[in-house]
Amino acid sequence: MIVERTQAVFEQWLALAAEGGDFLSTVGAFTALDGRVHLSNGIVGSSEMMAQQVAAARMMFPDMALEIERAFFLPDQLVVQGVVSGTLSPALPHLAPVAGERMRSPSLLVATVNQDGRFSDIWPYVNAGASATFPLAPGALDVPYPTSPYPSGTEAQARALFQAWTVQMAVSDYVSAIFAVSEPDALVYPTNGAVGDLDMLAAHAAIMANAYPDLAMEIEGVLFFEDRVLIQLFLTATHTGRLGTWEPTGRHVRFTGVLMLRAGQSGRAVEIWPLMSPGSPLIFPVQYA
Repeated sequence: MIVERTQAVFEQWLALAAEGGDFLSTVGAFTALDGRVHLSNGIVGSSEMMAQQVAAARMMFPDMALEIERAFFLPDQLVVQGVVSGTLSPALPHLAPVAGERMRSPSLLVATVNQDGRFSDIWPYVNAGASATFPLAPGALDVPYPTSPYPSGTEAQARALFQAWTVQMAVSDYVSAIFAVSEPDALVYPTNGAVGDLDMLAAHAAIMANAYPDLAMEIEGVLFFEDRVLIQLFLTATHTGRLGTWEPTGRHVRFTGVLMLRAGQSGRAVEIWPLMSPGSPLIFPVQYA
């Protein structure tokens, strides 16, 4: 089965990471020669470019660690769910106000596996500096991630959930659409490592809307597995408002995001991972063609 090949690639990747480094730093060994990495600042580059950003992240977070929670194996794609943690150093001047803070950020990595067992495309949804964008309440990271009390739904319910979300998106907005398809007490795991409810999701969306009032969202891809739907997003905007520690720059920016929803037996979302990287093009500034 093709799924078995995907699983074998993941196990080889784990073995290499255990021997000579870590999971993120070994991406290049499993990327095809013409493979593409879709970086969080909107650039599509090579595995070498990702290695440069991993090195920069380690400069900001010298003790950065990635804990893998689960892996999902699709016929030609791999999804790895984990948590990145570390302590922010004062290496970047504009992050100095939050230097010394501990961070925790949920992460997702999506890779397309070719017939040779190599990655033809890889999307690292990792936003280690999210607490500089979305301020944390005191003690927010001391709360362990809870387990949802809702039993799992099915892949068919995850597909129906996505369809319901797209219908709502056509008549409202991103946040309202999520509210409309979720249980009222759904758990939200935002990109800054906190855990909260739908109101926390709305608060984070308001921060983004203030910084990027012309924010436009495009769906890059959709994956279904077990009781989950993973929606890959590409966002464009103009930075005209304050975003966390960043004053307005007036720059046109691009960045990636992913929304993962877990369907419960009711068919509604019971766990939500809204992982956005709105500060990435400000930390790693680029000139877009």
